[in-house]
Amino acid sequence: MPIGRRKSTAIQWATVCWLGVILAAGGVYGKAEDPSQAGLAALDAGLFEQALPLLEAAVAREPTDAFLHYALGITAVQQGQDVLAAAALQRAVELEPDLPGAQAELGLTLARLGEREAALDHLLEALLQGPDDPDVLLQLGILDAEDGQSDRALRYFAEAAEMDPQVAGAAWYESAGVALDQGDLGSAVDYLEKAAESPGSEAAAKEARELLAALRPPPPRRLVLWGGFGFEYDDNLTLSDVDLTTGIGDTATLFDASLDAFLVRRPDLQISVGYDFYQSLYTTLSAFDLQSNSPHVEIAAGSGPLIGSAAYRFTYDTLGGEAFLATHRGDFALEYSFIPYIVGSLGARVEGQNFEQVPIRSAQRITLEMGVRLIDPNRPVTFEIGWRPIWNDAEGPEFDYFAQAVTAGVFFSVNTPLRPLNFLLSYDWEYRDYENITPSIAKKRYDRRHLAGTGLSVPLFGPTELALDYLFIASRSNLPGLTFNENIVSFRLGLFY
Repeated sequence: MPIGRRKSTAIQWATVCWLGVILAAGGVYGKAEDPSQAGLAALDAGLFEQALPLLEAAVAREPTDAFLHYALGITAVQQGQDVLAAAALQRAVELEPDLPGAQAELGLTLARLGEREAALDHLLEALLQGPDDPDVLLQLGILDAEDGQSDRALRYFAEAAEMDPQVAGAAWYESAGVALDQGDLGSAVDYLEKAAESPGSEAAAKEARELLAALRPPPPRRLVLWGGFGFEYDDNLTLSDVDLTTGIGDTATLFDASLDAFLVRRPDLQISVGYDFYQSLYTTLSAFDLQSNSPHVEIAAGSGPLIGSAAYRFTYDTLGGEAFLATHRGDFALEYSFIPYIVGSLGARVEGQNFEQVPIRSAQRITLEMGVRLIDPNRPVTFEIGWRPIWNDAEGPEFDYFAQAVTAGVFFSVNTPLRPLNFLLSYDWEYRDYENITPSIAKKRYDRRHLAGTGLSVPLFGPTELALDYLFIASRSNLPGLTFNENIVSFRLGLFY
């Protein structure tokens, strides 16, 4: 977790002392036009761009002057020229190994260049020469942390923070990185709090605040709202629950909304209650206007690879303003991650239905659900496949059937310069074999259905999204009138909170 360091106070002090001696002496490096004196004066004034060529000329004239090489090195550091700085500082320590600040600055420069072993040698030499330099301690801690020497790294960081408050922010931030590598979240948070409150490096304080926010996410929402508005075109209005197909197309205005309130929302347990509403209003065939009201409750619990859930939902549908269907439904599911990115699921659904329009009847339906979900760890892609056996026991024996369904779906996201595009492709195949003779055809009935769909959702601005969906249905049956194709296109604008 490296944060850009500041210039060493020890180096600054050495520079000031040497410059004071040199400039006071006046004639040591010659007159004002002498490049060494002019370069050192520019360095002392902070005019690094002017100082650099003057000091390069000075070391060319006096190649054995260790301090001129050192001055050139720290000037190159200030100009971001670490390769030039390393060469100059290396020459300085060769000429005068005990030159104050030279070993430290060379070690720090080599560390930035990735020369770890050489950097470590010079930083340790600087530590032996003393006095302790907080920048040296900080860099030694970083190198030790990279080598897995966590205890020694933390000790270096603590010493650097205690020695100089201006270095403390970076030192505590690096300490948090070591604690996170050790899996010690509590200590990491403590270090980050110190880093965020320390003076000195604003970069370290900013990074610490951002990481604290990530490690301490805001409490999850207790209330989730969704509202949608859109249009739909269906080229063949059908009601599969009552075996009705019209062969007529119509356009509908759609409204839907949902509210979920989480009574408990923890990583290991969630309990929620909610209410869903849906309304379609057709332009011509108002008898097909469907309104659905659905309160529900759900419990999900688990930890690690195993998650279990149970839910109850009551749905009351009206058709054309008249009572149509009341459904009680219970769902139970288990999900287990066999290995990372592969999730298996096993579930059951129990439904009780009461139809209040002709033919008036009741039915009980049991569905088992088995599936596998594959998640690509490197791309935003998810693939699902499932199988469902279904048993339907109706009040009218001609409606008893056994069915099987196979489902498959792929979800993927594509990033574009403007907005991410989220795609869903799905396919369902279902067959139903009815168990008893259907009087109207004097034999057992069978149905086959293929459903292929595609969807696109686009996040817009803030909590809004646009959704486009297409569904194709191919129905085949030996019951007259139930062999048909149907195309449904819908457009929705959604708002969530």
